[in-house]
Amino acid sequence: MSDYQFDGGLLDTFSLDGLPNTPTPSTDDISFNGYGLQNESVRTRFVQESAPTLELNARSYPRANGAYAETAYWRETKITLRGTIAKPTQTTLEQEMDRVRKNLAVFGGLLKLQFAGEARYYECYATGLDRIFAERDYFNVTFTSYEVELTALHPFGRSGNRDAFDAAYPITSASTNFEITHLGTAISDPLIYITLGTAGTASLITFTNTTTEESFSITDTFNDGDFLTIDCEQKTVKKNGITIDYSGILPTLVSGPNICNVAINNAGYSATLSIQHYQRYY
Repeated sequence: MSDYQFDGGLLDTFSLDGLPNTPTPSTDDISFNGYGLQNESVRTRFVQESAPTLELNARSYPRANGAYAETAYWRETKITLRGTIAKPTQTTLEQEMDRVRKNLAVFGGLLKLQFAGEARYYECYATGLDRIFAERDYFNVTFTSYEVELTALHPFGRSGNRDAFDAAYPITSASTNFEITHLGTAISDPLIYITLGTAGTASLITFTNTTTEESFSITDTFNDGDFLTIDCEQKTVKKNGITIDYSGILPTLVSGPNICNVAINNAGYSATLSIQHYQRYY
């Protein structure tokens, strides 16, 4: 087992890469897992979303001023929604309140916000659901205010769909470069697919993002038609659906062009490359 692999099922964790897939979209500018939060009944008038939380661990220099960063990672994004819910009667109001609570209680639901003219998505948990109607005035029986805090454990917002790159030519030489452009502002973890149409005598495949100097290698026995899936979000490498070992660091994509290199040893092989990634934003 590689030092960089983990078993999400064993850890009982939820995927951070947009699974489940984007639900049936609401026409509202703001929605949670397809449930509209900007319409005639639910009016969201306040959205607080700034940037991810930076976890910085620093160590002091011995016998000197200052400190240095030991680790620095983006951990989560907090988003607050505030607005009102209005219905013709107390009964229909409270039925709508039930629906709001039910739909916000989805673990890892997708929050959709409009920003810069397009939809962005955050995989969220309603960590503030217990206080959503704390300011309700019971003498106002047909409307209530609401406020809820959402926590996105993946720190970066994303596009609705992945951008796809398919290499225009097969890999038949020892070292082949490709340029992958990431249009987002934050780093993105891609899905990399390599198909060995002809395996030849290949026994070592190395993928490097030369822009970030991140690289991993797979050493194995390959046969014609082998299909490799490298999930850089979940930190897994699979051959024909079976998890295999790898060495190195699975690469990220930074904002702008990324020069990626695929190197295969020996001879007689022909491989194709496809890469998918979300546009990610701080």
